[in-house]
Amino acid sequence: MDIPPVPNAVSLIVTAALSVKDIRTRRIPGKAVFWFLGTGILYAVLSGSVNNIVLSAMPGAFILSAALVTGEKIGCGDGFVIMALGIWIGFRSLITVLAAGFMLSGLYGLLWYVIGWKKSMYHQRDREIPFVPFLFFGLIVREFFGGVL
Repeated sequence: MDIPPVPNAVSLIVTAALSVKDIRTRRIPGKAVFWFLGTGILYAVLSGSVNNIVLSAMPGAFILSAALVTGEKIGCGDGFVIMALGIWIGFRSLITVLAAGFMLSGLYGLLWYVIGWKKSMYHQRDREIPFVPFLFFGLIVREFFGGVL
């Protein structure tokens, strides 16, 4: 299922910008995320795909509820970004992006653990890892390999 050019471009640009902010500050700016979410809803309404809004936002709502239950071990901002991303690109594409993002973040975590362990840094288990960059790379993976996945 191909994503039309506008949602694809908006998703890539906004997620890239949020990735930089997430890497630098470990925080995702609320105004930018709500703008991303609001414009996604507006785009869905104007393009006639209102029926998919709830389904497409469900994975983000699940992550958001997990953030609240775990005391934000995964951030609320990540949940809102996933909700907005789902509304922009649709449920099926979001599942591909999330699968790639979770796999890439898992590989990063494993690599950090192995390298950190060799440097006697294994005691830093609560280290924050920004997740939005992995969503961005998930979008890239989906863009290049979406037809195969």
